[in-house]
Amino acid sequence: MNRSTKVIIVAGVVICFILIPLSLYVMSEQNKTHQDNSLVAEPTRTKEDLLSATARALPDYSENGKPTFEIVSYKNPIPRWYVVTIKMIGDTTNNYAKVLLYDSTETKDLSLMLGPGTAFNQEELAGKGIPSSLIEDLN
Repeated sequence: MNRSTKVIIVAGVVICFILIPLSLYVMSEQNKTHQDNSLVAEPTRTKEDLLSATARALPDYSENGKPTFEIVSYKNPIPRWYVVTIKMIGDTTNNYAKVLLYDSTETKDLSLMLGPGTAFNQEELAGKGIPSSLIEDLN
């Protein structure tokens, strides 16, 4: 075998046994799904983004421009939607509230859709255009 034939064979082996499986693995990681086949969305906003958007939307929960609450946890169950669990700073009773934020692609802003004091009625949520798959994350 001449040198160019060997190079072609080695290149074919590399493509077949390394690059193709690697690219398939990367694509599968990017398209992870829940058991019900809905896509798992990767969070794109930081905790600080969520904190400042929530503080802007809930001025009664701020003092001197600083939030009087902290984020306990957050998740991004479907693209552009964030379910944020908050509690008042210094509260030792584990009295949490849920906040639903929507990430608008048009304005690039986070909008508060639901917040403390809002009843999470399934029919009302659907009427506001909130995906039904988010309702379980709110309870």
